[in-house]
Amino acid sequence: MKLYKPLFLALLVLFASCTDGDIKRYKNVLLDVSKLESATYTINISENNTIVSAKGAIINIPAGAIKSELDKIDITISEAYDVNDMVKANLATQANGIPLSSGGMINIKTDDKAEIVKPLSAYMPTKYNQKGMQVYKGEENEEGLIDWTAPEPLIDTPMQALDRGKQLFEYTCASCHHLLKSSTGPALAYVSIMRDKEWMYAFTRNSARLIASGDSRANYIFNAWGKTAMTLYPNLTDEQLDDLYGYLQNIAYENNLQNKEMDCDDSCMASGNLLDVLYKKSKLIEEQGLSALVNYYEREEPAGSWLPVVKDTIYTDTLVAIERGKVGYYEFNVDAFGWYNIDMVADDLPGAEESLLTVTIKDDMDMQLHVYLVIPSNKIFNEGGHVTGSSKVYGFYKSDGRLPLVHGRQAYILAMGEKDGNIVFGKTSFITEAEQVFDIKLEPIEKETFDNILNSMNFDGVDLTVEDSKNADSLREFDEELEQLRSLNPYFPVNCNCNPYSYSYGNDTLSKRW
Repeated sequence: MKLYKPLFLALLVLFASCTDGDIKRYKNVLLDVSKLESATYTINISENNTIVSAKGAIINIPAGAIKSELDKIDITISEAYDVNDMVKANLATQANGIPLSSGGMINIKTDDKAEIVKPLSAYMPTKYNQKGMQVYKGEENEEGLIDWTAPEPLIDTPMQALDRGKQLFEYTCASCHHLLKSSTGPALAYVSIMRDKEWMYAFTRNSARLIASGDSRANYIFNAWGKTAMTLYPNLTDEQLDDLYGYLQNIAYENNLQNKEMDCDDSCMASGNLLDVLYKKSKLIEEQGLSALVNYYEREEPAGSWLPVVKDTIYTDTLVAIERGKVGYYEFNVDAFGWYNIDMVADDLPGAEESLLTVTIKDDMDMQLHVYLVIPSNKIFNEGGHVTGSSKVYGFYKSDGRLPLVHGRQAYILAMGEKDGNIVFGKTSFITEAEQVFDIKLEPIEKETFDNILNSMNFDGVDLTVEDSKNADSLREFDEELEQLRSLNPYFPVNCNCNPYSYSYGNDTLSKRW
């Protein structure tokens, strides 16, 4: 029987390659890595250097880690952290055809003759840390496309911090609080994105003292929850609380809570604070004899998102110290110049199920077509290929159209092609389910129109059509105005009883202005 074992293994590998990951990708001249913004930094390789990129990545380069005949070299960094950039640059989230869910991509390169002889430390910013992520290296294939290979574990200290925070939540908080819904007390997943860190320190350790000080937020919470005193935790250290808040922040972003409306407690409280500010402004305006009341309030970024201030700079002769276990980064080593991608296999996503998804291109086109699946929440951007036995039906993983999907997610299918300067484009949007079959009709469009579509794509918001793209400039202006209105919306209670909050300035009159 031993004589047949090698043959059996060979057949097993062949069978696996025919059923999984056999989608063939082709170069698409409409999408290209050159569409990504990049920045170049000059460093002295004999000194310690830290590069903080425009989008917040941190690269520590110890003295002597790079070998070159030159004293100074140029390092260029390109980044793709959202699906919009991945689509523009044709950076598919696939490893030999296998669907991946990305946490972000970065290219660290030099055009000078240089090599990395000691690993560099890289920290990629992330809104939340997903367990199961690995770091893949990018290799350019014969089509000039980036394939992701050689996955290795990340440095997992952020996960250790999340585990410590989870344990602390379960030990000190879980008896009165749930993460995502109200219980004896309010849901806690919101707090790290709706409160500033110092206030959270004070409230967690001694809410009674903060209430007695007259703090409006503390008093609102106290009144809204039946004047029930919260247990005091005066002995919790800053490090313990940082672990706890980091865990709560991770839960909030993992569940997309930063894009959801506030619950009544936060909405009433924020509305009350806003009206207090407006009242003070109106009094100042009256005192100065001005006639107009300022009628809008510019919302600041949510407190508690403790990512570094985004810079685009080099710190010379120093290495930035990242707190071990800091939530908000994926940490890995860079041992060669090139592309790096933080990914997990889509089949390992929480809630992923084997599903059927195909799309039929209705038109006969004498050109190479490219069909893509985009799932923004999981940062999935996969190129499709023909299913078995059809030249018009496309799938995105297996040859029968099956692939792992988390159901209930907003998704898009894009189809495009180009020949002799003539471009066709089509798309559809949908919510993922167990079995779905779509048709897409392609439309001829001008190059300028296609560029407008790319530049106006916002998979987390506006979904432009071909017709919309002809008015892209005016639409962008309208979207900016809408965004201002959306930024105000969470402050205004909808069907909420805000009586527990005792406004200190009699704001009923002001509230009618809104």
